[in-house]
Amino acid sequence: RADRPLPKALCTVRVRVCQAHSLAAKDGSGTSDPYVELWADGRMWRTSTKQKQLQPRWDEEMEVDIRSTSSVLHFVIFDWNRIGNHSFMGEIMLPLTALAADGTKLEQW
Repeated sequence: RADRPLPKALCTVRVRVCQAHSLAAKDGSGTSDPYVELWADGRMWRTSTKQKQLQPRWDEEMEVDIRSTSSVLHFVIFDWNRIGNHSFMGEIMLPLTALAADGTKLEQW
């Protein structure tokens, strides 16, 4: 089966994942090993994992190709686990319609 090529990008959005506050402890040590997945238009980008952190700071930037005016940026935070599944910690969805159309910087949680 041949995969269909992705539609051409309408634009590219630069996203910076800065930090998280007051995360739940998911590990037996009373900490977590969080990372963030960013999903858009069926593609995924991932931050690094911050070991033993409840107040992680990533300051990681990624460029996301947007293929539809109805696209949504879906941020999901997980606790990394060496064995078994990674533990879900939370998520937020940001519709692109919420972004500034004039290209100005938008800071949003």
